[in-house]
Order: sequence, then structure tokens, then C-alpha cells
Amino acid sequence: WSPTSLSDCTGSSPILASGGVDKRGMLWDMRAFRCLTSFKHKDVVNSVAFAPDGQHVASGSCDSTMQLWTTSASPCLSCQHLGDVFSVMFAASGHIATGSSDGVHLWEQKS
Repeated sequence: WSPTSLSDCTGSSPILASGGVDKRGMLWDMRAFRCLTSFKHKDVVNSVAFAPDGQHVASGSCDSTMQLWTTSASPCLSCQHLGDVFSVMFAASGHIATGSSDGVHLWEQKS
């Protein structure tokens, strides 16, 4: 396991999200030091971020996608880029910003 990106959930339970060269994003229970769930990409996961609601995680990958997941690893949204996605982050409004080799993009998270 080689993490390339880490993000922590500021909610009541200590959960850490990681992404790495194994092409997976993972959610970790920091009390028990175990993996709760994982979600797959087709290439290295460069960046992960928790949504302000603490119920969703975004991941960016060298597979040219930003994917939005529930914390139970159910896919919600996949956004295609023209190049590698290096960075993902959430705005307080719930929008998702991505930085990739094809530019900076802002995505709207639909309920």
C-alpha cells in the first residue's frame, strides 16, 4: 500500500480516505486501524476528498476520471476529463473542483 493522497473526515468517527498506486481509494477506521471499504479506478488514484456532508468521497485518478462515491463505496457520479486528474476538493457549496492535465473544472453535485 502506497498512499498518494490522504483526507480525513471531520465528523464524529475518525475515518481516513486514501488513494494510491494500487488503483483504489480506501476508507480507513482510524480507531480499529482497518480498511472499511474500497473503490476502484483503472489507474493510480492521485487525490481524495470528503464532501462537507461527510457522506461522500471524491477521487481523482490517472484514468482521467473524477468519481464521487458514498462512504459505503456506492458510485454516485463519474466525470470524464481529457487527461489525468491530479486534485479534487469540495467547496462549502458542495461543488467539486478538479485539477487535471486538461485544466481546472467545477462540477455540481446533484442530490
